[in-house]
Amino acid sequence: MARWPEAGPTADWENQAQTDFSLVMDIVRAIRNLRAEKNLAPTRRVPARLAAGDRTPLLQQQAATITSLARLDQENFTILETLLEKPEGM
Repeated sequence: MARWPEAGPTADWENQAQTDFSLVMDIVRAIRNLRAEKNLAPTRRVPARLAAGDRTPLLQQQAATITSLARLDQENFTILETLLEKPEGM
């Protein structure tokens, strides 16, 4: 019988990857909650703008995942570092 495997030490990149993944999950959850509050059909793809600050590069890499899971219109999904003013109707 083999011994039960033991986890090795966690590498620095693993902690950052978990933090990054949690951020993406939180964004998708927030978008889904907003869609539900606004009574948008789950099948309807909607445009979105996201102000991401210093997380802009990460979220741009994950844009396809976010648009797919949050059912956003990929053609009209923009990730910016900042929004100077809130767009009308958003």
